[in-house]
Amino acid sequence: MLKFNDTNDIFTLNFRRGILELGYNKIDDADLIIETNQHELKEILVGLKNIAEISLAMTNGSIKVEGGKLKFLKTLGYFTD
Repeated sequence: MLKFNDTNDIFTLNFRRGILELGYNKIDDADLIIETNQHELKEILVGLKNIAEISLAMTNGSIKVEGGKLKFLKTLGYFTD
């Protein structure tokens, strides 16, 4: 689940059989909950931030992760070649 603290929007991403499904409903049993702002996530998804910068963002609080930081980093791997 993605929570954007700059817009108060919540999105869910569901990976199933190699397909990503985007939803707009909050779910209570999400494996990962990521809270950040839209700009930060966009920079990550387009490859403007490397693993060190993402780790720093998780350390300084600009990205908050519930459910495991390593699981979040692994999930980001779905968005790369």
